[in-house]
Amino acid sequence: MTVYACAYDLENEDLCVPAAEKLAAIHRKYQAPATFFCVGRVVEKRGAELRRIFAADPLFDIQSHTYAHRMLRDHSVHGPAIPIEEMWVEIGKAADVLAEQFGVRPIGTRSGCGFEFGMKGERERLRIIADCGMEYISTQLRGPKETIPAPLTQPFTYADDGFPDLWELPAHGWHDNVLKGFTGHPTWFPPIYPFAGRTEPVRNAQEDFEAAQPWVDHAVAEGLTFVGLCYHPWSLYRLDPNCGTMDLLLGYLHTRGVEVVTYTELYRRVSGKT
Repeated sequence: MTVYACAYDLENEDLCVPAAEKLAAIHRKYQAPATFFCVGRVVEKRGAELRRIFAADPLFDIQSHTYAHRMLRDHSVHGPAIPIEEMWVEIGKAADVLAEQFGVRPIGTRSGCGFEFGMKGERERLRIIADCGMEYISTQLRGPKETIPAPLTQPFTYADDGFPDLWELPAHGWHDNVLKGFTGHPTWFPPIYPFAGRTEPVRNAQEDFEAAQPWVDHAVAEGLTFVGLCYHPWSLYRLDPNCGTMDLLLGYLHTRGVEVVTYTELYRRVSGKT
C-alpha cells in the first residue's frame, strides 16, 4: 500500500519560525507525522524557538538538510561541489548541531537542491556521509539534466558504490518554491508525466494542492511504495500565511486513506530496521 512520506526543507532563517508554527498546528490537527530536514546554521540561530514549536512531539522527526546548503556534488544549475574535506562540515557539523539543539542525532540528510542521479558514483563522498552516521540520504530530487519536476523514483541503496546499508529516499514532483514562481530554475518539457506540465506559477493554496493531487493519485494507482513531494516552509508560508496547501493535502490524504509517515519511518520500513 502506497504511503505519503511527508517532509519539509527548513532553510529560511526569517520565515522558518512562523511557517513551522502553522505547519505544526496543521499536522497536529490531522495527527500526521512529518520530517523537518533542517539546515544546521539556521537551527544554530533559531533553535530555541524551533524546540518550542516541536516540543519533543513524536509527530515531528528532525533530520539534517546539511549545515549550510552547499553542493555535495557538481550541479549543472547550481555550480561545482564543495571540496571533499568540507563534506565533514556539511554532514558532520550539521548532525552535531541538531543533536545539541534537539537531543537526538539525525540519521538522515537531505542535500541542498538535489541531483538527477542522487549521489551515485561519488564513493568518497558517500564514505564520509556513512562515517558521519547517516543511514539514509535524500538527494535524488531532480529529473533529466537536473530539471524539475522530479520523477517518482523509489528507494534504493548505494550497494553499487560499496554502501549496501546506505539508502536513498528520493523526493518527487515540483520543488514547491519553483512551482510558486519564487525561484527561476529550469523545468522539463514535455513533462515526464502528462499531469506534471505547468507553464504558470500557482497563485494560491487551492491551485498548489491541485498541482500536488495528481502525483498522489498516480502513485496510489501504480501501487508505488511511496510518494513524497518537496515542500519548503518559507515557500508555503509566503504563498499563504496559513499554509493552507498542507491543510488541503493532509485532508485529502486522510479521506483517501493514504497513510502519512516520516522519511525516517519510510527508511525503517524499506530497510527492515525497526
